[in-house]
Amino acid sequence: VLLILIYVNVERSYDGFYKDADRIYRVVSTINMGGQVVHSAFSPTALPDAITQGYPVVEYIARASLFGMNKTIASQHKEVFATGLAADAAFFKIFSYQFVEGDKNDPLPDKQSVVLTRSLALKLFGESENVVGKFLRNGQHVSGVIEDVPENTHMRFDYVSRIPDLGQNGAAWINFGAYHYVKFKDPSKADQVERSINKILISQLSTDPRAAGFKGALS
Repeated sequence: VLLILIYVNVERSYDGFYKDADRIYRVVSTINMGGQVVHSAFSPTALPDAITQGYPVVEYIARASLFGMNKTIASQHKEVFATGLAADAAFFKIFSYQFVEGDKNDPLPDKQSVVLTRSLALKLFGESENVVGKFLRNGQHVSGVIEDVPENTHMRFDYVSRIPDLGQNGAAWINFGAYHYVKFKDPSKADQVERSINKILISQLSTDPRAAGFKGALS
């Protein structure tokens, strides 16, 4: 019974340590491809523009991706295999990670920026402070250091890089290519935004010839 209680408490604690956790949502998708139904944590890359422009009840939205981010990274003297995440700058406005150093209001100022956890900074540079401004071997510069990510979260990483901009033609309703996290000013409006966004999704898919036989829903 004690082991079950410990397990349940740990499971219920997931992601609860974030400030304003009750206002943070991840958009998930149900995709129907000609009768084959897939449930996915990915959602359309067109979401950020649509939500930023049309939904003032949303405070922030950010993309995040794990693709190709687990790899060896190196300082001038040390190589380390690390688990990474690529994200928009707004990622750190949604999730309240504790900064050891760096500008917490703008921790990913450019495409060469990288934020390290304290443990990874220590492995790469032999210290976890006074490393902002130092360079990795691939040309990235350290723009921030945060405390290690707790175990009870669905997002575990050693570093965060800036996710590439999609450009005017890169975002699409048919491209379910990233995680999207939304922080609401008023979480009671989440259902209203969900219904509205789904109407836009259905409309966009119905007019896109590439989406023939393709249906989707977001929640």
